[in-house]
Amino acid sequence: MSRSLVRATLAALALSASSSALAQQPTPTPTQPPAGEDAAARLLYESGAAALAAGEYATAYDRFQQAYDLSRRPGLLYNIGTALDRLRRDREALAAFEQFLREVPEHPRRAEVEARVGALRTAVAEEDARLLAEREAREARERELAAQAEEAQRRAEEQRRLAEEAAARAERAENAGIPKAITISVGAVGVALGGVGMAFGLIARGRDDDYEAAARNALAPPTAGVSCDDIVCVTEDELAAVRAAHDDAESAQRIANIGLISGGAVIAATVVLAIKTNWTGLNPTAGVVVRPIAAASPTGAFAGVDVRF
Repeated sequence: MSRSLVRATLAALALSASSSALAQQPTPTPTQPPAGEDAAARLLYESGAAALAAGEYATAYDRFQQAYDLSRRPGLLYNIGTALDRLRRDREALAAFEQFLREVPEHPRRAEVEARVGALRTAVAEEDARLLAEREAREARERELAAQAEEAQRRAEEQRRLAEEAAARAERAENAGIPKAITISVGAVGVALGGVGMAFGLIARGRDDDYEAAARNALAPPTAGVSCDDIVCVTEDELAAVRAAHDDAESAQRIANIGLISGGAVIAATVVLAIKTNWTGLNPTAGVVVRPIAAASPTGAFAGVDVRF
């Protein structure tokens, strides 16, 4: 028996075995390649048919594809589509079957292939819908994450802005109000003025005593041997002493009055300033301006507080 006849017999046996094995499956079985193919393509086809019958679909697809690449016989597209169909490579199987129907329009299994093409198109459409839904879900999730990130960034910027405003308010509060040093200094001035007034008050009291003593001395009865022409005798020196004592007493009293009045006014101003003083760094009530006023002259003194709202 010749070698070509042996190959033909083996191919026929493989086809009959594969047809009986795959008869219970919905996908069509491979067909014998067209006559006239060269030996290499035929051997590849026979190896692919045997692999398909054995359930080795990946090997069968490789062999059928190699045979088609060598011979370019359109009938092999059916075998390629069948192997791809077994591998669940629906898109590639559909493409192979559709090309088979275009290139072999009068094939006896056309109706069978068309039915399989319809099923594959449905499967591909479902796969496309699933992939589209997954892509849309993924894009929606990405948009949601982007929106969340944008919202988080907006909140972070808002918190940063609020923190900056709080820091600015704290700085303004720290610098607001009257400094403690000013209030303490004004209070010290008021105490000093009051002390001066009290000191000169004591001096004025002593000067009053001196004045009264000088007056009593001047108005005392004349000593023996002195005649004063029926009036009280007061010498120029005694009169000058009385006047000097009087002037000293009045000057001391005037200074005492100025000191006491000014000190009282300044202390009163200190109390008002204390209300406006930034003792703890908190912002006190704004809008009040307090300014002590004092003036003195030989004829009197004035002291007060200028408060502006």
